[in-house]
Amino acid sequence: MRYEAKNGKLTIEVRELVGLALDLVDGTPSEDGWVRDEHSDGASLPPTVCLSGEVEHDGLVWQIRTDVPSDGEGVTLTFRHGGDAPSRSLTRRARGEGFLAAQLLAMENPALRPSVTLRYVNALGKASEVRETPTREALWRFTLRTLALLRENAADEIDRVTRRLPTMASVRFPYGEVREGQRDLISACYRAIRRGDRLYACAPTGIGKTISTLFPAVRAMGEGACEKIFYLTAKATTAAAAAEAAEHLRDAGADLRVLLLSSRERICRNGLACRDLTGDGCPLSRSAPTREELAARELLALRKTVVTSEDLRRIGAERKLCPYELSLRYAALADIVICDYNYLFDRKVALRRFFSESNPAWCFLIDEAHNLVDRSRELYSFEISPAVFAPYLEIFSKTPALDAAYRHLEKRCREILMPLVENESELREGVLRGFASQREMPTGIDEALFEFVSVLEAILARRELPKLLLAELTRI
Repeated sequence: MRYEAKNGKLTIEVRELVGLALDLVDGTPSEDGWVRDEHSDGASLPPTVCLSGEVEHDGLVWQIRTDVPSDGEGVTLTFRHGGDAPSRSLTRRARGEGFLAAQLLAMENPALRPSVTLRYVNALGKASEVRETPTREALWRFTLRTLALLRENAADEIDRVTRRLPTMASVRFPYGEVREGQRDLISACYRAIRRGDRLYACAPTGIGKTISTLFPAVRAMGEGACEKIFYLTAKATTAAAAAEAAEHLRDAGADLRVLLLSSRERICRNGLACRDLTGDGCPLSRSAPTREELAARELLALRKTVVTSEDLRRIGAERKLCPYELSLRYAALADIVICDYNYLFDRKVALRRFFSESNPAWCFLIDEAHNLVDRSRELYSFEISPAVFAPYLEIFSKTPALDAAYRHLEKRCREILMPLVENESELREGVLRGFASQREMPTGIDEALFEFVSVLEAILARRELPKLLLAELTRI
């Protein structure tokens, strides 16, 4: 969402509009892992067209747009999913996106009653299709209801552009003097952000690299060169230094909202009870979007420059909310998010609500980037040994269907992986070890894992697992 002060319009993509609206009412977090892929199964689709329309509602003017396959009579959207059937969260998002795209098509042709075709393709390429032809009145009502949900978000964006961004654009350097070499780094960083370039800076210790990158980034953000800054670091001490620099920028005139993001493990005070499938669970809710939004705006009302874990725990306890989920909600309202490398580079914990698609409006400041070499090796290397299967065979044997599926998975992994390492293997400490280097996942591994997970999901859905086995699975 972007407010254009010159014409008084809010510009937003259909996908973002649906995501923001559902994030306020749906119990499933935004980063649910779904990915739109319009040609995922090789099907012949209509040509992709750009649809755009202007809607006025509640005193606000919205410019809504999307690129979507359309034959002129309706829209066709294709989505990928990982299970046997698309989740409720995915179908709600897909239907919402389809309805809004159809509304834009209807606005271009007043005599048309457009159709909405939603295609769902699973990991094995099997497709299912749902087709609707809603009335024009239904499309219009849906559009207005969706926009009504974003009233506060729109007001916040208008305030950001008209009041807060000018304070960032005019912020003063927060210290009395600029050190030797600092001015060059500030200038180079500012130019790179304005141009959308990448900058690699190698500077001596003590030059003040943190403020020399945050200061020009905040200035550039105030001028519209970026919409959000992510300061990525590997250490708590450097994260604290970035937070302190942000405080100094606030003292120098910039009206900033900063989040010091901690991992779920560090911020939780309930022993990660949410992961204990056999216990009573956590007393703090992980699925209360309306209350999360209210709590996030309560944090805004504190007028704190940097929101920390203690702030999130306190408000979370008062509102009976998970502080980690609350931090993700607040991240959407923050100008600067200070966090670990993993939140961008680790696919398992990455902030998919921000990074699921390429967004040139984000600015990434990566502190001590030389540490990324070792971190990348850890994140993107995969190690597997037949020995990892042994401890679980007895566990899975308690459920015959799961036992059969797991033994099949083990057999397939051996058949697929062993030939890859036969020329690069050696016997070390009584264990045959091998190595293979390739860019793609070995062919067949995805399918084998998908088959096993499908069996496990079906067993869990039927509640056939004994409590003891459930406890073992929780620890794996």
